[in-house]
Amino acid sequence: MGASIGYCCHPLEAYDAAPVWSVDPKHGPSKNVMCKALPQSYKGRPSEAAAAAETDFVVLDMFQNVRAGKMTPEEAMADAERRARRYFKA
Repeated sequence: MGASIGYCCHPLEAYDAAPVWSVDPKHGPSKNVMCKALPQSYKGRPSEAAAAAETDFVVLDMFQNVRAGKMTPEEAMADAERRARRYFKA
């Protein structure tokens, strides 16, 4: 978990006390992802497009790009929207 810097969340409550969550405040948001997760389609119907966007880490990379300081929130949202359009035809 330390090597992933919170990129992968944990499935077991025992890992809540792992140092990775407190060593850097940017890691904290990933700590409770598993217990608060929604389906990849969220409010829409499950679909091949939703599964493909999840597999391509569209939303996850959006957050990680901001947390790693690679993009501003606005840049990351624009990039995620561009990537999602490959799967969801507007």
